[in-house]
Amino acid sequence: MEISKIQKFLGNLHKFDPKKEEMDYFEMMKEHINNLEALIKKHDGQMDLAIGKIFLDLLQFCNMEGIDLEYVLKEKLKFGL
Repeated sequence: MEISKIQKFLGNLHKFDPKKEEMDYFEMMKEHINNLEALIKKHDGQMDLAIGKIFLDLLQFCNMEGIDLEYVLKEKLKFGL
């Protein structure tokens, strides 16, 4: 599935809390990244879930700010998706 479709789907479902502030999302991302670091050290099978949570929080933040994540990744960062 394309990133733009996931982002649109989440935006349409209002899966983000519009009352959250930018820093709330950064704190959530920081917490997920710390969790991922711990899982990498343990070689735990839950890494896919941790990566998914990071990705969803990033998409939710982009929706809140009106950022097209797929455009940024492809056009601005030249990340081949």
